[in-house]
Amino acid sequence: MIPSCQESDLKIDGNLKLSELRSCALVCKHWYRCLHGDENSEVWRSLCARSLAEEALRTDILCNLPSYKAKIRAFQHAFSTNDCSRNVYIKKNGFTLHRNPIAQSTDGARTKIGFSEGRHAWEVWWEGPLGTVAVIGIATKRAPMQCQVPY
Repeated sequence: MIPSCQESDLKIDGNLKLSELRSCALVCKHWYRCLHGDENSEVWRSLCARSLAEEALRTDILCNLPSYKAKIRAFQHAFSTNDCSRNVYIKKNGFTLHRNPIAQSTDGARTKIGFSEGRHAWEVWWEGPLGTVAVIGIATKRAPMQCQVPY
């Protein structure tokens, strides 16, 4: 339940979900300023602590981000454990993809949130042996996550 707006006394429940926080920001200018002005506020810290696994918070990726809101945003765009091929798994930190080496198979994983327009950039860190053919690609949501054809 979204709390009522009181201009003189802003109190946002620390248990609200991200979608509910967006709704709160649309309720009044005061709430918008509170939610968008301080990206390290108690609201963002609380949401970050509830939404992200401890392993994710300890990664170099999130440790280097300047605010709790930025950490939440990065985690939203991390790999989805529910949308990857059977030879791929996402480690507990949410940012590391591991592919089991299966011969003559191409495998993939999508992120939790996709894009429909705009310019986007990624930073990729390669770790360990890559096998014979390692590729990074971008695909639509309808692209198959696995193919059993020779590459």
